[in-house]
Amino acid sequence: MPELPEVTTVINTLKPLIIGKTIQKIEVYRPKNILSDLKEFETVLLKKTIVDIKRKGKFLFFYFSEDYTMIAHLRMEGKYFFHKKQEERNKHDILSFLFSDGTELVYNDVRKFGIVYLTKNEKVQEAPVLKNLGPEPWEITFEEFYEKLKKSHAPLKEALLDQSIMSGLGNIYADETLFASRLHPLYPAKEVTKEEANIILKEARRILEEAIREGGSTIRSYHPSEGVDGRMQSRLEVYGHAHEPCPRCAFPLRKISVGGRGTTYCPRCQKLPNEPLTIAVTGPIASGKSAVARFLKNKGYRLIDADQIVKELYQDETIIELLKNWDSSLIKDEKIDRDYLRNLVLNDQEKLKELNALIHPLVYQRMLDDRKASALPCVFDIPVFFYSPLEEVSDLIIYVDAPEEIRKKRLLARHKSQDIELNKPFTKGFLKRKGALIIDGSQSLESLEERLNELTFL
Repeated sequence: MPELPEVTTVINTLKPLIIGKTIQKIEVYRPKNILSDLKEFETVLLKKTIVDIKRKGKFLFFYFSEDYTMIAHLRMEGKYFFHKKQEERNKHDILSFLFSDGTELVYNDVRKFGIVYLTKNEKVQEAPVLKNLGPEPWEITFEEFYEKLKKSHAPLKEALLDQSIMSGLGNIYADETLFASRLHPLYPAKEVTKEEANIILKEARRILEEAIREGGSTIRSYHPSEGVDGRMQSRLEVYGHAHEPCPRCAFPLRKISVGGRGTTYCPRCQKLPNEPLTIAVTGPIASGKSAVARFLKNKGYRLIDADQIVKELYQDETIIELLKNWDSSLIKDEKIDRDYLRNLVLNDQEKLKELNALIHPLVYQRMLDDRKASALPCVFDIPVFFYSPLEEVSDLIIYVDAPEEIRKKRLLARHKSQDIELNKPFTKGFLKRKGALIIDGSQSLESLEERLNELTFL
């Protein structure tokens, strides 16, 4: 999406091409994008000359002779193309201006979200498309910015995208600003201190100024103009770098959704106050995940072991009563009948699912409670991790995998039946989408620890 620097680049690109040009013909191919009176738009600009182009936030202002202004917003993927002669229409063209010298300006928008609004100069500020548009980062004072954040009920990332608070920042530069400010995107905006607000505003100004100098960012969904590429994307530190090492601390960058927008940040450098750094270690049975969890425990992480919690729950009188009501055969002498439980695991998958539906939520809640008990970094050791509430709070997922034959061999060494059903590992494509760090657990303990020691961010 074009943001303030990209819009500036569009203006700088168009100015020498179209200022002083007079419109001879107007063609509107998608009337829905014209928010002012269509008939007026198609007639009033004829024979008018473009005298200037300016910007506020992410809006463009095309100034015409006889005191008319066209306000435009590119939204997600809008672009302006200048042609030396009139060309055939593209299916994504929204409108075109044919100039008296035969050249042409075309507004093209693949997503068709962009808007155009025509008004008289003296009524620009009354234009409904500019309603609640806030000041730019260089116009707003530190005090005003701080007070606006204090009144917001949104997470900080959403507040930075709120154009009524401050105009110009979009998804790319909000991520970059938060990283530079060392603040978590989910940090409540109303809890920001004066010092933090000052840092945010200073960093936003610095990053936007740098992006303007570099011509903005050319990304997959946006190019400033035909034949024009920005250079800022090579300087972006977090946006577009999910799961790569943090440029400051090497911890893998994490991508989450905030207000429906993809958001990349460093869990270590941008920690939420009083929230522990959390690593989840998961994988199929006998893959070596517990060895990885123990390694982290020796490194100073608090170990929160799902299997241990299950054992404790099975000794709890309330849980025993719950399970007795579910299946009295599972309880023998007021204790869990291990043989009956083992038979469920091996032979009755449907009943096992029912049991898991009772126990797993209790395990997840205990793990979440244990995590909140201290601000020290912690590690979850849990086989059933994905799609649990633990995924939302885990800053890094380590997935330990090993070939099936090795896992079976390990289970036999633990005196477990060869008939036990091995849970299938997740595909590499799935794990990549989840941003998981995949560790080979088939190696010896010494080799495994050597590999983990190479991960300096641990």
